[in-house]
Amino acid sequence: MDTEIHGINGGYTPEAEMSSLTMQHRPVESKRRNGDTNQSSAGSHSSEQQITILKETVIVTCQKFITHFDGCQKHHIYDLTIEEYLDFIERQRLTYMPHRGSHWDKVLKWAEFFGLQISSFATAMEKLVIESKSAAKLIWTACRALLQLGPENAHALEATFAEFYKHGLSIAFLLRRTTLLTASEHLRSEVGKFFDNLLVLVRDVSLSYRNLLGGPHETAFDFNDVFGQQISAIILCKIGIVNGMWEHTLGPQASTQIQTIRNWLQPSDRNLQKLLTEDEAAVSRREEFTCEWFQSHLLAFSRSHDKVLSLQGSAGCGKSVLAGWIVERLQRPLGKKGYDTISCKIESDVALEDPSTVARRLLLQLLEKNVGNKTFFRSLVEAHQATSSKDSKSAERSLWRCIDTALDQYRGNDYLMIVIDGLDELEGGQHPTTEVANHITSLASKYSNVQAIMCSRGSVAKSGQGKTRNFVITSDRNHDDLRLVIDKSLGGCKHFDHQDEHARENIVEHLLHAAKGSFLWAILTAFILKRESSHDGFNKVLKTLSESSEADVGDLIVRLTSTIDLSRPDIHLPLSWMLVTNRPLTFTEMQLLLKVDLAKKISMERETNTISEILATLRPFVSRANGFVRFRHSIIRQYMLSLQQDGKKLKNRRDAQADITMRLLAYCRLHLAKSYDPTFEMLNQSEADDLFAKYGLLEYATVHWLDHFRRSTFQQDNGSLQLTSDFKAVFPGSTRLALLEWSCWGTAGTNHETIQSYKDALRIRQEALTQHHRAVLQGLIVCGSGHRDKHQITEAGSCFYRASRISQHLLRKYDIFT
Repeated sequence: MDTEIHGINGGYTPEAEMSSLTMQHRPVESKRRNGDTNQSSAGSHSSEQQITILKETVIVTCQKFITHFDGCQKHHIYDLTIEEYLDFIERQRLTYMPHRGSHWDKVLKWAEFFGLQISSFATAMEKLVIESKSAAKLIWTACRALLQLGPENAHALEATFAEFYKHGLSIAFLLRRTTLLTASEHLRSEVGKFFDNLLVLVRDVSLSYRNLLGGPHETAFDFNDVFGQQISAIILCKIGIVNGMWEHTLGPQASTQIQTIRNWLQPSDRNLQKLLTEDEAAVSRREEFTCEWFQSHLLAFSRSHDKVLSLQGSAGCGKSVLAGWIVERLQRPLGKKGYDTISCKIESDVALEDPSTVARRLLLQLLEKNVGNKTFFRSLVEAHQATSSKDSKSAERSLWRCIDTALDQYRGNDYLMIVIDGLDELEGGQHPTTEVANHITSLASKYSNVQAIMCSRGSVAKSGQGKTRNFVITSDRNHDDLRLVIDKSLGGCKHFDHQDEHARENIVEHLLHAAKGSFLWAILTAFILKRESSHDGFNKVLKTLSESSEADVGDLIVRLTSTIDLSRPDIHLPLSWMLVTNRPLTFTEMQLLLKVDLAKKISMERETNTISEILATLRPFVSRANGFVRFRHSIIRQYMLSLQQDGKKLKNRRDAQADITMRLLAYCRLHLAKSYDPTFEMLNQSEADDLFAKYGLLEYATVHWLDHFRRSTFQQDNGSLQLTSDFKAVFPGSTRLALLEWSCWGTAGTNHETIQSYKDALRIRQEALTQHHRAVLQGLIVCGSGHRDKHQITEAGSCFYRASRISQHLLRKYDIFT
């Protein structure tokens, strides 16, 4: 489902907002007051030890609120208490009586949870971080201003408070470890920055919404596009805190090792990290009231002695949405039992989705949940060392052993649920699918307090390995949800909206019967119906589709494809790229790729609206969610792959790889034009981050250009290169790209695959730029350094000797670098 936030109409005035801020609130029950004091303070600290980072942000934020919120006075903010904030939310519930599972119900639920976590955090940090209480009051003020936009704007506010809810979960994690938060100056500083960045996010959202959503005209925007920078800052702070906790446990000498382990477990591509983090958070954007039917089944499984719940169903029946709901639901107690959760959603549009990748994702989450577990960390170090071996299966087994070690803590009173979605999407077919399922089943069976839920199209668990409960999602189970989705999908279609209620219900019922449990069929059918210009045409298509004997998604995709002019370059190029990229591109990356003019070797100016119009044309197949441009479903992607293989309507696969390789390298050439001297020092990470922040496509280009090159027409199956004059013309001559590659490819340490990448990139540079070039010199240094790190002295010496000879030619024989 798209996560564009659609505009807010009416119902909001600064006067109404501030009058509510000054209202008298009745007392709330004592258990609510405990939300303000249920955490002990983080201990006594001298004024020299206190963190002051919040002071300036609090002053600036307060002034902004007074300036932009008409009638707001300083005392309105600083007199606000957690009891008044919670009482306001309670009155919203009493006034509007939202149904359980509705958008407004979720918004109020998340707002309450977030407010309570902020209260507890401010209390715990009061003596550590100056102005903690003031920051909390400002956050409550901003949240209440947002809530006053009312339930008519709940859909827009859902994305906002879903984000706040995720940060509330991070606070809850930190509050369980308050003693560690004060253990070092570094940790205290990171905690202060975390709170500061959180205040900045909430402030910016509340102020921006007045402009983006508060006006009379409806607006649409992607929450992540607008506030992505602030969100990233909070996530980085949390990572810094977790790393600091580990450092305190293991000793300061382990600092580098901790970061190396994290880099090894997570992708080097930060946008891919973000994509996977969104999947794990699983605060899903689903239709109101859906998935609630599964509550009783989930509760029954959690109370049983079964170890695995195998959720099965045909493609498009709603497994992934249900998996997201399960993870979200388990973040609250289920049957008076609290759960830790680790999850992995396997994506069809992410490259190298294999059992090792699944294990790494689970371990990255366990690295946070197992802070201080030295036995677990030692197992991670050993597993990391095993990756230097060419025996990939042995290295993979070591990853699963690490998970086994981490789960040992769940022998006592703590409970863990492992949720794996999309097992069918693993590369390699049935074997890796069964392999992962067996690993998960074995782990769940070993530990009494561990259970697992796995989603797939068919049964994957090995019979007899553990107590497995099979649950098949059939049309009689998901029909209520499907009815809601059909009704929502047809909204905005005049031929549907203009009919009376009884007629609309009949249409929905006919489509519900024809869909046979497939949400994808229903959604694509709605797109087809919305394209009909006449009422008669609408009824004719409706009759044809609703009377079909089979809910054939493939026929619908073919029908929709025929309405799109795939001969247009601005249409077929994005589709071709989406089929070959190593992960979904962000909206910004897609925009920058389209701007690259390979003929003129320049970056053309394109209006953002132009890109939005292209995506609107492709909307039946493509969605823009959380800042990424993605196919709506793997079935749609499979159909487009068949068109690409045919090569008539879309660029064939190798040509598409060549095209995107050229564009990525041309982008690097355009933006890394400045000349730098070669160096033996790896690029500072902050310097690389600054470049990536400045140039939106540069990180993807750095991390992935070589993968695209290897699969393109520029490299033959036997490994020989066929570089065209056009390729050589766009290849970057800056040493900066080689340094960025070194920084990205080598973050998790050096293994044989990393060294091979260095060698391949060097070989391409030598042919594209000639032997005596600064970029080739830098490539030799990078390659030699990789061999040196692996103690391959002969190979390292050869690279450094060749570098010395080129340096004599480029620089001077007695230059200090030579």
